[in-house]
Formats: sequence, C-alpha cells, structure tokens
Amino acid sequence: MRGRLARIAVRLGSSLLLMFAGVAAHAAGAPAKPCDASTVDAILQRAYPRHAAPDHIDRRRVVCAARPAQTWLAVPLMAQALNAPDEGFRNGDLELLVADPTSHRLIARLRLKNRMDEDAIEVERLSLERKAYDLAAGTRAVGLRIERANRSRISPLGETTLSLVVLDGDRLKLVLDGLVVAQHNGEIDGPCKARFTNIERRPSLSSSRFQGMANLDIAEITTIRYRSQGPGGACRELRSERSTRRRTMVYDGRRYPVPVDWQPLK
Repeated sequence: MRGRLARIAVRLGSSLLLMFAGVAAHAAGAPAKPCDASTVDAILQRAYPRHAAPDHIDRRRVVCAARPAQTWLAVPLMAQALNAPDEGFRNGDLELLVADPTSHRLIARLRLKNRMDEDAIEVERLSLERKAYDLAAGTRAVGLRIERANRSRISPLGETTLSLVVLDGDRLKLVLDGLVVAQHNGEIDGPCKARFTNIERRPSLSSSRFQGMANLDIAEITTIRYRSQGPGGACRELRSERSTRRRTMVYDGRRYPVPVDWQPLK
C-alpha cells in the first residue's frame, strides 16, 4: 500500500512540475503587449534615462497607441512653472516616441515645442487615433489630437487640433500640423441669454492626389444656438442655425498647409 501511494505521489509531483513548466514557457514566449504599463515604463526609461531637469514627464498624461510591431507614445514634458502655481501658467513640450514593444528599442522620436503650454486655456486631453491615414502607398500617418479648453462660465472656449505624423525610416515627419477639427465658444449674458457656436471639421482621404499624396477633403459643419429666457423665467432655446462647407487640403511636397482660419489659437 505504501509503495502504491509513493508511486502516485511521484506521478502527481511530475505532473505538477510539467504543468508549471508549461505555464512558465508560455509566459516567457508570450508576445509583449505594446501598451502595457511595464512596456511603457521601460520605453520611457530608455528614452529618458536621467529625467533631466527642468523637464518633467507628466506620466499621468502619457498616451499610447499600438501599431504592428510598434509602440507609439505621446509624452508631455513639462518645464518648471515660470509663475506662481495658482496663476496656472506652465510651459511644456510634447514628444512623440516610436519603439519596439519587445526590445524597447527606440525607432524614432520627434519633439514638438510648446505643445503643452498652458495659461487661461489648458490641455484637457491627448490622444493617438486608432485609425491610420493611408496617404500614399507605403505612407501611413498616425493622428495626434490635443484638446484644450478654458474654465470660464461666461465665455467658454475650447478647441481640438489634429496633427498627422508619418514614420519614415528612423524619422518622424509632421505632414499635418495642428488642424482645428473641433471648436466651441459661448457668449453668456445673465442667467439665460446666450449664444453658442460649435464648429466641426471632418477630414477624409480624397481619391484625387497631388505629388503622390492623397488630398484631404474637409467637411466643415457650423452650428449656432441662441438661448433666452422664456415664460415663467425658464431658459429656452430660441433657434439654431446650421451650415456646411467643404474645402480640400493639398500636399505641397512637405506637408498639408493649414489655412489661417483653421489654425489653433495662439
């Protein structure tokens, strides 16, 4: 009886060892997840080994996007405040990194100066778009969006810009620099009287091309709403106006020039 129990114990132990070995082998061979926290931290450590002052990585606002065999990061680099903290003035750059998610080797980087500057208008959100823009054969752009807004209750204001970035070998090229794709503002006079303007610009790739690159067709939709005080003191919307226009942006050999009236607030 004891011999039989011993043989069972040996077989059970061998099975457990094989099971754990299989789990370990599976974990070791598992592909790296491009946007895991550990992957992002390892890439940041490779890109900024000393976190040199006065720049400070705003880790909470780092955004990541996965591409085939690539990790894309948008990294806010905030300088030390030039004014008192309660004044809300901060200076900062935004750096784009592309790295191998397995080895964490940096493939390319591009620093965008002053993209994170904040005063009365603050950066509320960064995002790297999931969809890609196939501008030409072998030329695929990634979209970077920056959303800004103020905190005024009397004159609310906000905008979202879109930039397109192309990985060209070991370089990142900015082919569209700061097209305002969403904009809103309001003029509020008293508890009810107000006028709100919302503008949305929707880019799409055209079938027409210039210098080998697809044109960008932009549909601009403007909505204006008017609000006033109605019977009994309740606020009510008086009317709304909606208009649409279209414009085409053409590649000039370096980038898509942004019309002045579609550029972000300075």
